[in-house]
Amino acid sequence: MRNSNVITAEMIAKGQEFLKLRLDKGMTRKQVHEWLGIPQRTIQTWENGERCPAQYVEDWYKRVMTESDPLTDVERQELRQAIENQIEAYQSIEPLSKRQKEEISTSVGILESLLAKLFS
Repeated sequence: MRNSNVITAEMIAKGQEFLKLRLDKGMTRKQVHEWLGIPQRTIQTWENGERCPAQYVEDWYKRVMTESDPLTDVERQELRQAIENQIEAYQSIEPLSKRQKEEISTSVGILESLLAKLFS
């Protein structure tokens, strides 16, 4: 398991990419939060390279930020299934600490918000 306190060069590069995507779209973190339902603090940790989202969330975010119609119907269904599977996986974890419980809760909240935004 990777130490979550270690920031790598790859994380910093991805963070810069996330920041550029948002700025190129002309949006604030608050606007991205209101549009996509991703907490502002989460966006900040991505942009600062402190944390990286799951690969499918990263791929989705990049597409949403760069395209007007980011998903085909098949991709939308695949994404929905991936998000639902990840929520189920998070909910099956027995937290070891209060912090881990909070992180799991935040992650589930983000994923549920993505589902609501994409499929409502």
